[in-house]
Amino acid sequence: MKQKKLILIFSFSAFLLFAFVAPVFAGSITGQIESFGGQIGASRQNLPEFIALIIRSLLGIIGLIFFIIILYGGWLYMTSQGAEDKIKKAKETLTTAIIGLIIIFAAYAIASFVTSAIINSSGATGTYPSGSTPGTVEGEGM
Repeated sequence: MKQKKLILIFSFSAFLLFAFVAPVFAGSITGQIESFGGQIGASRQNLPEFIALIIRSLLGIIGLIFFIIILYGGWLYMTSQGAEDKIKKAKETLTTAIIGLIIIFAAYAIASFVTSAIINSSGATGTYPSGSTPGTVEGEGM
Protein backbone atom coordinates (compact mmCIF):
# COMPACT_ATOMS: atom_id res chain seq x y z
CA MET A 1 0.00 0.00 0.00
CA LYS A 2 2.78 2.41 0.92
CA GLN A 3 4.68 1.56 -2.25
CA LYS A 4 1.60 2.15 -4.43
CA LYS A 5 1.07 5.53 -2.79
CA LEU A 6 4.71 6.45 -3.37
CA ILE A 7 4.51 5.39 -7.03
CA LEU A 8 1.30 7.39 -7.45
CA ILE A 9 2.86 10.51 -5.93
CA PHE A 10 5.99 10.11 -8.06
CA SER A 11 3.93 9.59 -11.23
CA PHE A 12 1.76 12.61 -10.52
CA SER A 13 4.85 14.75 -9.81
CA ALA A 14 6.48 13.60 -13.05
CA PHE A 15 3.28 14.39 -14.94
CA LEU A 16 3.17 17.91 -13.49
CA LEU A 17 6.84 18.38 -14.27
CA PHE A 18 6.43 17.63 -17.96
CA ALA A 19 2.83 18.73 -18.55
CA PHE A 20 3.45 22.45 -18.19
CA VAL A 21 6.68 22.85 -20.14
CA ALA A 22 6.90 26.11 -22.05
CA PRO A 23 8.09 25.93 -25.65
CA VAL A 24 11.51 27.41 -26.35
CA PHE A 25 12.36 28.97 -29.68
CA ALA A 26 16.10 29.18 -30.12
CA GLY A 27 17.42 32.03 -32.18
CA SER A 28 20.39 34.22 -32.76
CA ILE A 29 21.51 36.26 -29.79
CA THR A 30 23.31 38.83 -31.91
CA GLY A 31 21.90 42.18 -30.96
CA GLN A 32 20.07 40.83 -27.96
CA ILE A 33 23.05 41.20 -25.67
CA GLU A 34 23.23 44.94 -26.33
CA SER A 35 19.51 45.41 -25.75
CA PHE A 36 19.53 43.38 -22.51
CA GLY A 37 21.19 46.16 -20.55
CA GLY A 38 18.54 48.60 -21.68
CA GLN A 39 15.76 46.23 -20.69
CA ILE A 40 16.97 45.98 -17.10
CA GLY A 41 17.58 49.71 -16.88
CA ALA A 42 21.35 49.71 -17.18
CA SER A 43 23.76 50.73 -19.88
CA ARG A 44 27.47 50.42 -20.49
CA GLN A 45 28.11 54.13 -20.13
CA ASN A 46 26.49 54.52 -16.73
CA LEU A 47 28.29 52.46 -14.10
CA PRO A 48 26.88 54.23 -11.00
CA GLU A 49 23.31 53.56 -12.12
CA PHE A 50 24.15 49.91 -12.75
CA ILE A 51 25.68 49.57 -9.27
CA ALA A 52 22.62 51.28 -7.77
CA LEU A 53 20.39 48.81 -9.63
CA ILE A 54 22.36 45.87 -8.22
CA ILE A 55 22.22 47.28 -4.67
CA ARG A 56 18.46 47.91 -4.91
CA SER A 57 17.89 44.42 -6.29
CA LEU A 58 19.92 42.75 -3.54
CA LEU A 59 18.21 44.76 -0.81
CA GLY A 60 14.84 43.86 -2.31
CA ILE A 61 15.69 40.16 -2.28
CA ILE A 62 16.97 40.37 1.30
CA GLY A 63 13.82 42.26 2.32
CA LEU A 64 11.71 39.51 0.77
CA ILE A 65 13.67 36.91 2.73
CA PHE A 66 13.03 38.77 5.99
CA PHE A 67 9.34 39.06 5.10
CA ILE A 68 9.23 35.28 4.63
CA ILE A 69 10.95 34.87 8.00
CA ILE A 70 8.21 37.03 9.56
CA LEU A 71 5.59 34.77 8.01
CA TYR A 72 7.46 31.74 9.36
CA GLY A 73 7.59 33.27 12.85
CA GLY A 74 3.86 33.95 12.69
CA TRP A 75 3.24 30.37 11.61
CA LEU A 76 5.36 29.12 14.52
CA TYR A 77 3.38 31.30 16.91
CA MET A 78 0.01 30.19 15.57
CA THR A 79 0.92 26.50 15.68
CA SER A 80 2.60 26.56 19.09
CA GLN A 81 -0.61 25.40 20.82
CA GLY A 82 0.39 27.05 24.08
CA ALA A 83 3.82 25.41 24.39
CA GLU A 84 6.07 27.96 26.09
CA ASP A 85 9.26 26.94 24.29
CA LYS A 86 7.59 27.20 20.87
CA ILE A 87 6.06 30.57 21.75
CA LYS A 88 9.47 31.84 22.89
CA LYS A 89 11.11 30.65 19.66
CA ALA A 90 8.34 32.25 17.58
CA LYS A 91 8.68 35.58 19.40
CA GLU A 92 12.47 35.52 18.97
CA THR A 93 12.05 34.77 15.27
CA LEU A 94 9.56 37.61 14.84
CA THR A 95 11.73 40.04 16.79
CA THR A 96 14.88 39.29 14.82
CA ALA A 97 12.99 39.42 11.52
CA ILE A 98 11.48 42.81 12.33
CA ILE A 99 14.88 44.14 13.40
CA GLY A 100 16.28 42.78 10.14
CA LEU A 101 13.57 44.53 8.13
CA ILE A 102 14.30 47.81 9.90
CA ILE A 103 17.99 47.41 9.07
CA ILE A 104 17.13 46.62 5.43
CA PHE A 105 14.91 49.71 5.16
CA ALA A 106 17.67 51.85 6.66
CA ALA A 107 20.25 50.34 4.31
CA TYR A 108 17.93 50.96 1.36
CA ALA A 109 17.46 54.60 2.39
CA ILE A 110 21.20 55.13 2.82
CA ALA A 111 22.05 53.36 -0.43
CA SER A 112 19.37 55.31 -2.29
CA PHE A 113 20.68 58.61 -0.93
CA VAL A 114 24.32 57.81 -1.71
CA THR A 115 23.68 56.44 -5.19
CA SER A 116 21.43 59.37 -6.12
CA ALA A 117 24.11 61.76 -4.88
CA ILE A 118 26.74 59.97 -6.98
CA ILE A 119 24.53 59.76 -10.06
CA ASN A 120 23.40 63.40 -9.86
CA SER A 121 26.85 64.82 -9.14
CA SER A 122 28.29 66.53 -12.18
CA GLY A 123 31.67 67.44 -10.81
CA ALA A 124 32.98 70.82 -9.72
CA THR A 125 31.59 73.57 -11.90
CA GLY A 126 32.39 77.02 -10.71
CA THR A 127 30.97 80.34 -11.82
CA TYR A 128 32.58 83.73 -11.91
CA PRO A 129 31.08 86.63 -10.02
CA SER A 130 29.32 89.18 -12.18
CA GLY A 131 31.61 91.81 -13.62
CA SER A 132 34.81 89.77 -13.16
CA THR A 133 37.06 88.39 -15.85
CA PRO A 134 38.73 84.99 -15.63
CA GLY A 135 42.46 85.25 -14.99
CA THR A 136 42.39 88.63 -13.26
CA VAL A 137 42.64 89.46 -9.59
CA GLU A 138 40.46 92.13 -8.05
CA GLY A 139 42.35 95.25 -7.16
CA GLU A 140 44.99 94.57 -9.82
CA GLY A 141 46.47 97.67 -11.37
CA MET A 142 45.91 99.98 -8.43
